[in-house]
Amino acid sequence: MMAGVDAVANTQDDAPGITAASRDLHIRAWREGRQLADAPKIGEVRERAAHGDVIWIDVPDPASGALAEIARQMRLSPLLVEDAVSHHERAKAVIEENYLFLNCYSVHYDAEKAEITTYEISAFATKSILLTVRVSAWEYADELALRWQNSPSQCRCGAVGLLHVLLDTVVDGHSEAVEVLDDQTDTFADAIFDDRPLTHDEHIRIFRIRRALVRLRRVAMPMREVLNTLTRRDSDLVPDPLQPYLHDVYDHVLRVSEQAESLRDTVTDLFETNLSLQDQRMNTIMKKLTSWAAIIAVPTAITGYFGQNVPYPGFGHELGFVLSLVLIVLIAVILYLLFRRKDWL
Repeated sequence: MMAGVDAVANTQDDAPGITAASRDLHIRAWREGRQLADAPKIGEVRERAAHGDVIWIDVPDPASGALAEIARQMRLSPLLVEDAVSHHERAKAVIEENYLFLNCYSVHYDAEKAEITTYEISAFATKSILLTVRVSAWEYADELALRWQNSPSQCRCGAVGLLHVLLDTVVDGHSEAVEVLDDQTDTFADAIFDDRPLTHDEHIRIFRIRRALVRLRRVAMPMREVLNTLTRRDSDLVPDPLQPYLHDVYDHVLRVSEQAESLRDTVTDLFETNLSLQDQRMNTIMKKLTSWAAIIAVPTAITGYFGQNVPYPGFGHELGFVLSLVLIVLIAVILYLLFRRKDWL
């Protein structure tokens, strides 16, 4: 689950709270809110849970045989186990008779690259056993383990209390990502109204921000349904003291979902506004070019006309040159003032 735990499990199997039943499995146990040093083996999980221990089993490699053995002991639905090991499953929660199943996505947003990474996490929870299955590495795993260790009140609510900490950590990650995206969107909202048009790289970055928002919204929106399922009162798997905590997570989920939806609309508006501003700049440029072309056409027309081999006022005299020069300057100035008045220049 995390680099630190992996190292301890592989080199110090007698470390507090960790039993490396295999390289693909980590087990921790709590009793009355305190983490135990002697975590059970796979075959001891059901017995220890029956005596009141709260046990967390983490399977970072679902392809290993450990998951099949634990699923058999916990009598899990093969269809839900298949969902747990499959990639790109939709976030959801299912309440069975003796356990509940949860699938969700943690996220990490790289502000420099404007890219979002998702980590799929599945969990099965009975009253005393929490089984987590991960199909990819998860960088918040260290934080999760620490929060579980420092949350004795959640441990007293059984395995679902630990599940709440997992959900809270996931939703906190969603919230952090959407806050950074909000700041970056505001920055570009100010930049598009500068006199300097956006560069090619800035256009690419706006597109990446929009793509990140779409991915975040895709994993954050279903979390409302997940929390709605967990806060239902028709199941005794979720203890009443845990309901306020789950409702608090639900409030955070609503805020993230609404903010992600609003930001997606904002970025779409930024795209459209930027295109409108580009059209406006292009129209301004075309008006200026047209105006200067009209001004330049004046001396061209006059000199071209008087350059014809026909008599004209002042023909063959210095007065004719002066007259043409005066006409060029006078008409050019009149056109310039006219175009300035119309805001074409």
